[in-house]
Amino acid sequence: MLIAQQKFTEETLQCFERAGDQYPLAHLLAARVFIAQGDSGKAKSELQIYLSSAEQVHRDLANSWLGVLDRREQSRAVFPPPLP
Repeated sequence: MLIAQQKFTEETLQCFERAGDQYPLAHLLAARVFIAQGDSGKAKSELQIYLSSAEQVHRDLANSWLGVLDRREQSRAVFPPPLP
């Protein structure tokens, strides 16, 4: 429900962290929060944890998000951010 309401907060992350051991999908959802917060490194870590779990119902989605994050990182490496 928190994701549907776009509540990408620390409280949301804590909920997913507590649920992660029992529900691997929580890692996928935590990655969504980190993406919204602009933290690609943590998002990728959560996606990799999800993909290593037995439950991979949304494997294509997780791989798609990883691809987007990788492309973002590559474009930043090629094009430096503008000067302030």
